[in-house]
Amino acid sequence: MLKDSLYKVGLACEVTSNEEEFASISKNTIPIVLAPQIFKKLPTQFIAFQLEQKESSWFNSEYFDLLKNATFVFEFAENNLNYLLERGISFSRLYYLPITPSNFLFSKSIHQVSCKYDLVFYGCLNERRKKILEELKKHFSVLVVTDCFGEDLHKKLYSAKLVINIHYYPNAELESTRLIEALGLGLSVVSEDTQSKEDLFFKDVVTFAKKDDIGDLITKIKESLKNKDSTNSESLVSQFSWFEFYLFRFLLSQDIIDFQCFMDKFISNFPVENNKICLSLPESVERRQNFLRQPEGQSYSFFPGLRHSLGWVGCGMSYKFMYSLYKHQPYKLLHICEDDVVFASDFQVRLNIIERYLSNNNNWQVYCGLISDVNKSLKLKSHFLIDGEELLLLNHAVGLVYTIYSPKALDLLSRWDISQLDVQKNTIDRYMESNLSDFLVSIPFLVEQDPDLTSTLWKQENSKIYSEAIQSAEKELKGLVHSNV
Repeated sequence: MLKDSLYKVGLACEVTSNEEEFASISKNTIPIVLAPQIFKKLPTQFIAFQLEQKESSWFNSEYFDLLKNATFVFEFAENNLNYLLERGISFSRLYYLPITPSNFLFSKSIHQVSCKYDLVFYGCLNERRKKILEELKKHFSVLVVTDCFGEDLHKKLYSAKLVINIHYYPNAELESTRLIEALGLGLSVVSEDTQSKEDLFFKDVVTFAKKDDIGDLITKIKESLKNKDSTNSESLVSQFSWFEFYLFRFLLSQDIIDFQCFMDKFISNFPVENNKICLSLPESVERRQNFLRQPEGQSYSFFPGLRHSLGWVGCGMSYKFMYSLYKHQPYKLLHICEDDVVFASDFQVRLNIIERYLSNNNNWQVYCGLISDVNKSLKLKSHFLIDGEELLLLNHAVGLVYTIYSPKALDLLSRWDISQLDVQKNTIDRYMESNLSDFLVSIPFLVEQDPDLTSTLWKQENSKIYSEAIQSAEKELKGLVHSNV
């Protein structure tokens, strides 16, 4: 899976489990190491692909020391990210990389042969798994396979109609590597759910039952057995590959591939859920959790922000991707907020008024929920009240905490040039300020920015970078209005 994905962007990849061959290969490259704890010796530089459950006995001080020594750490489960951060794995070296369905996995036909068993379970046994399997054996013929690998394992899996996935730990992350292996063999899978993001990646290709609900598990198995003959690979092949998205996101962050390559790979089939987007790095766990604690946050879809050694470049690439994606969508308005936004109690009431105005007027390009800087050449083009909402039309504005875009603005902003590495002039907000001329702003500002969170661009608390500038900008705008009355 990893090898095939890297090949798609012209990167050669050798796979080995031989210690001597591994040592030889590592002299000329930085290897990606799965299960690094099993190797007797690791190179000075390596990428650790962390695939263990955090309740596992593998998670001990020696394992954390190993991860801390890695050049980068790939983590397969979103819920594990904060666990790693809290134990000293630095944000700059940690990358989310979920194991998800990919098109090439399903080149084989769906398994349709005469089967001796209804279900097959494979993996280590413990009391939890034994208890569930004993219940299932009352209703189905079940094959249990342990300590079996490779072709021998595959032959046994083919003797059953369905693969059943049961969690080893009560609070386990989804065993995505096992699901991928079974799906790649053309087998149908029923699994306990985890209520995690990883479940969503598999929702179209795996039947999920509620964890700790044996009745629901039995029901889902019966339904799957009944419908098995109608199963086909069409939904599998149409899957957007989130694995490749996050893998190439890492490659992009290290300049191993360029932004155009990344765009060409994903822009045409990236899933679009709605027109309200929150830009957020999955590795910035605290910021995302704070955003989701706000009731308004449930209305927004996350876009996984792109990363780069220059934070402002990663930010610019994220916005350019979103602008390029949405300029071809049928929405009249595009909302983009950042995950450190703070919604006031009257946010939705005010937003409804603003949206009605924006939808019915074309005198604007971008609406800014707040601005953090006032240009010396700022001009107030007009000032008016709409249903009690005070709106200012300006020729300049800087502020991306909450923005609403018109289609014409998206086309212009999607032309941002990544090659211009001038932090004074070419950050995405400065580019927007220089290339657009019709900005709407509310007074008072529609939103606030959380002062206690750390900026992912500048690595300091917002209070030290933005808070005073935002207050000053709002005060200056109010003075500008007063002087023009």
